[in-house]
Amino acid sequence: MKIKKQDINKPVTLGFLHEAVGAVLQGMDKMVGEFRGEIAGSFKSVGERFDRLENKIEFVHKDLQHQISDIKHDTPSQKEFDDLKGRVDRFISV
Repeated sequence: MKIKKQDINKPVTLGFLHEAVGAVLQGMDKMVGEFRGEIAGSFKSVGERFDRLENKIEFVHKDLQHQISDIKHDTPSQKEFDDLKGRVDRFISV
């Protein structure tokens, strides 16, 4: 395609404007298509990393729940503590 030197003060025709807009839109479509492919790969990677992180969090959460449960079972109640403290205090005061 040979480019013609045009007068910059010449009015733009509607046909020429449509051609220019079409060319710009085709270029944008091509750029967006390439970018969309790159983004899709990045989102897949991010999704995989998120899934791994979510699994780790679930594991830690379950482990913490188990540890809390163990502590609750191994920790005496306030009454048991007071009874033991009373016996120790009586033993020490003798």
